[in-house]
Amino acid sequence: QAVSCLYNKGHRHIAYIGEKLTVARKNIFCRAMQKWGLPVENIIESDQRFEAAGEYGVARLCEEKSKATAVFCAYDNIAIGAIRALKERGLRVPEDISVVGVDNIPAAEQMDRTLTTINSSPQAACDMACDLLMRKMSNKYYCAGARIEIESIFGQEMFENVKKEPNSDDEVNPKV
Repeated sequence: QAVSCLYNKGHRHIAYIGEKLTVARKNIFCRAMQKWGLPVENIIESDQRFEAAGEYGVARLCEEKSKATAVFCAYDNIAIGAIRALKERGLRVPEDISVVGVDNIPAAEQMDRTLTTINSSPQAACDMACDLLMRKMSNKYYCAGARIEIESIFGQEMFENVKKEPNSDDEVNPKV
């Protein structure tokens, strides 16, 4: 959903910043990019975690002279670190580059500008997993028999801080 919204806002070069424990989210991001026919480039996986991963990711994007106009971060703490590193380089979020996080953590509300984030509903996933485990433990023949998907609580209003990108696909962000 995040890639879809960023695409609809005109972004064609979207970077990913994650860490070694966020492989599942990286894979989802890559599939979404392919679905929209976007290049899967600027995939940054840090050995560090939390805000340090975001700072590392922005440093790598700068080293690589990335054309990214938006950054998808595997979780909000990474996004917070990325935003801090972007600001240190003189970039404004979302005016110069857009940043999206995942998990809707309370700290996201404490930023200068509200972080654009996706509420991934981890409690709903845990509740469903516990329910399935309990059913399986009480009946060894129990099989869910269907794919289980957890829907994110997510809407367009979450992207009010994401800027619309100009039509030029070749425009390079000079500071990233």
